[in-house]
Amino acid sequence: MENKNNLSRRHFLRGVSTTLAGVAVAGTVGFAGHSLLSPARAGAAISADFPYKKLNPDVAAEMAYRAYHDHGG
Repeated sequence: MENKNNLSRRHFLRGVSTTLAGVAVAGTVGFAGHSLLSPARAGAAISADFPYKKLNPDVAAEMAYRAYHDHGG
């Protein structure tokens, strides 16, 4: 009895890689046209949400160390 579903490893990997590449391209193209804001308004929204604030390096280092230490890394 001959197996009609004889699939080599090479054919399987080629099919999987082609499928993954297609899904990646389709996902990128699908999300590209669905922006809620125009590029100019999106840049303005990002800069307005996070205004620049000068940090004290010693205080920032202490906060980072405490966060890492207290929350287990």
